Amino acid sequence: MSLNGGFMNFRLLCFLLAALHGTTSTHAAGDPAQLTLASIFTDEEYKEAKMEPFHWSKKGAYYFAL
Repeated sequence: MSLNGGFMNFRLLCFLLAALHGTTSTHAAGDPAQLTLASIFTDEEYKEAKMEPFHWSKKGAYYFAL
């Protein structure tokens, strides 16, 4: 690949990112079903479930939760 071809790919990537940047913020504000980074990190819906601690069994080769 020549240096000029790599530069063209970089310019195309920048153009696509710039085009997508403007569209994501306008659609997410009006649609509550739209998944956004803010909703993932702030909503309680996406919190991970806490697991019980696992213990190694002395009578077999497996873990279990009490």
